[in-house]
Amino acid sequence: MKDILLRKLRYKLTLTQRKSTLKILLLCPYSPPEAKERLKDIKEYLVSKGYRNTRLVEDFSSGRDLTDKEIFKKSRDKIIN
Repeated sequence: MKDILLRKLRYKLTLTQRKSTLKILLLCPYSPPEAKERLKDIKEYLVSKGYRNTRLVEDFSSGRDLTDKEIFKKSRDKIIN
C-alpha cells in the first residue's frame, strides 16, 4: 500500500512539474465561428489547470484574421518545427 501511495505522489509531482514546460498546440478549423470559440474555451481551461504553454495557431499570427489556408499552413509548420 505504501508503494502505491509513493508512486501516486511521484506521478503527481512529475505531472505538476511537466505542466509548466509541456507545449500544447490546439489544432482545429476556425470555421464555423463556434469552433474557434470552443478552442478558446479549451485553451482557457488548460491554462487554468496549469498548462501555461497552451496555444492556438492564431496566437502566432500578426494580429489579423487568418484565412483557412493560412491557418492550415501555420498549423503544419508548427507541428513540423
